[in-house]
Amino acid sequence: MVDIRSIDCRALMDSPSLEENILAILCRIDNQKEVIQEILYRISELPIKARADALTKLVVLSRLRRLEMVVKTEAEEMSLTFNLMENDVFRPIIMKMQMESQQIGEQKGEAKMLTHQLQRRFGDVPDWVNEKIAQAESPSLETWGLRILDAQSLDDVFENSGDAVSNH
Repeated sequence: MVDIRSIDCRALMDSPSLEENILAILCRIDNQKEVIQEILYRISELPIKARADALTKLVVLSRLRRLEMVVKTEAEEMSLTFNLMENDVFRPIIMKMQMESQQIGEQKGEAKMLTHQLQRRFGDVPDWVNEKIAQAESPSLETWGLRILDAQSLDDVFENSGDAVSNH
């Protein structure tokens, strides 16, 4: 067995294979900046999707050597960018984050609207109502929003909503 850190990076940098060039980041490097610039230059010549995948691999491997800041700095100096949505690793993560953010935004909007409706219908609402709304999920907010139409009191809006209104 051989420790990859003992191998001169030039052995992999001289290869025509970009994958081997990227692996060179794990080897012994005399001039980190120069090697990273060379790898980034080769990556920059790729089509956009392949560039994104190669940059992802480089960043992941650079973290193993604590070189991610050098890679980031050199990539910025080269104005080398890529669309994370074109990357198979990052796309699902970003999509999930966007979906969660959208749900949170919708829930906040529903809570704000419900609060305004309650204030319009019943005047100032007590703190327990604001707390209940702040902790509620969308289905409850929607149910309460519909109940406002027929409710004669705040108690009518929140009745049978999981915890007794009388406990406020």
